[in-house]
Amino acid sequence: MTSKQSNDSHAVEVNGVCFETLVSKQVLTVPKKNYVQKLQYLLQLFSLPEKEIFPIDSLQMGIRITNNTDSTLRFRLASDLLYPEIVDQDGEILVEGGSFSYTQSEEYSYPCLIPKENVTFFLETQTFWVLGNRLGIAIPTSHYGGWTLKPLKPGVYQFRFTYYNSQTEVKVDELLSKKTKQLEGIWTGEAKTPFVELHLVQN
Repeated sequence: MTSKQSNDSHAVEVNGVCFETLVSKQVLTVPKKNYVQKLQYLLQLFSLPEKEIFPIDSLQMGIRITNNTDSTLRFRLASDLLYPEIVDQDGEILVEGGSFSYTQSEEYSYPCLIPKENVTFFLETQTFWVLGNRLGIAIPTSHYGGWTLKPLKPGVYQFRFTYYNSQTEVKVDELLSKKTKQLEGIWTGEAKTPFVELHLVQN
């Protein structure tokens, strides 16, 4: 497997396939809490389940995959294939924890890309308050899991995804005929997208 930096600073090419980091917002603002929000925050600390959060903003984080090979390839697009990584200015990785469950295989989640064609895949991400005025980032991976990046204080961070797939072929159910169909030509390997800067600022 060969990997090289693309001309785009946010993309990397692995065996002729380009992987790009996508972030809808690179500047995240921590707003001041009003009285209601302060009360909600206290309830979160003392009364609510640990996983219950009060989101303050949302953004999209994901990847773009471009097939620069001469062959048609399929790519599995699923939240359980993306592993987030966020690094602070000291080089410390701030992924607090995460869990995921494998999603059911459907043909639409294995798009077929002809040469030079691309596809994008986003995860709807939420920011939320943690202790004090620090910010947390919740990235869902399925109905039963997710990654938590926290606590983040004002500053500059580096963010990227690792995409990993080991399935060379898969069987999926056809909805109309209710027959099983085997998909082949699925790209396998690992790609670490380049880091993108995230700026966390205090309002």
